Order: sequence, then C-alpha cells, then structure tokens
Amino acid sequence: MKTLFEPLGPGGMFPSIADNIEVDDCWEYIGHHNAAGYGTVNSPKFNSTLAHRIVYELLVGEIPEGMTLDHLCRNRACVNPDHLEVTTLVENMKRGAGFSGNLYNNVTHCKRGHQNWYVGARNKYCRTCKNDKQRQSYERKAHH
Repeated sequence: MKTLFEPLGPGGMFPSIADNIEVDDCWEYIGHHNAAGYGTVNSPKFNSTLAHRIVYELLVGEIPEGMTLDHLCRNRACVNPDHLEVTTLVENMKRGAGFSGNLYNNVTHCKRGHQNWYVGARNKYCRTCKNDKQRQSYERKAHH
C-alpha cells in the first residue's frame, strides 16, 4: 500500500485510517463500515466517525457547518477527496441513486400513470393516488 499521508507528520496519517485504505482511483476504506456502507473510525480526535469526512478534513480542510460530502463516484467506502464534494444534504439526496435520489430524479409518472406530484423535503408522492386512497378509506368507514 502506498503511504499517502507522509506530509501530515512523521509516520504518516493516523495508522488506524491510513492502514485501512486501498489506493486505486477510489481510495477504498477497508476498515469497519456502518450499516449504510460508510467507513467508520473510532477516534476522539475528530468530531465525525465517518472515514471520508476525516480524510477530507485532513487533506482539504474543514467542512462547513450544516454541509455534507457527496460521493461523486457513488462509492460510499471511498475516501478520495477528489471524489468528494461539499454540498447541502438536500442536494446530496437529489443526486443519490437510492430511495432518496428517486424521490427527486427522473420519475415523471406514478405506477398508475398520474403526473400529479407533491415533492417535499423528505418525500414525493402522487396527489391523485393519495386522494383516491383517502376517499376509499372514507367510504369503507362510512359503510361499517
């Protein structure tokens, strides 16, 4: 493994971090990962325990309060600062490929073909389907 962090002091960066990075295009963190797939580090020296945030702050600088890092490579285990961009949480969610990204991206019709969308900060739903569901629920309750 290459020693990437020699400029940060004798012996390189913190061994618990540097020894757990495989260097390729993505710098894959191979230490512990949380349930979401992000590398985690147990260190009292940092506010975050997320490996990509720690490496970014060491090599690039502080992440402004209220901001997050977007993995442009879409690899949650990557700690390469060139693959990380400071952004808002909402923008990061919009860019995502998972559930949160699908709330915002390219979905123009619901599964029933309607285009009557409500888009909020945390959800997106078809107003027509929601209204139909509420009407059916009301009718069921009225007949009992």
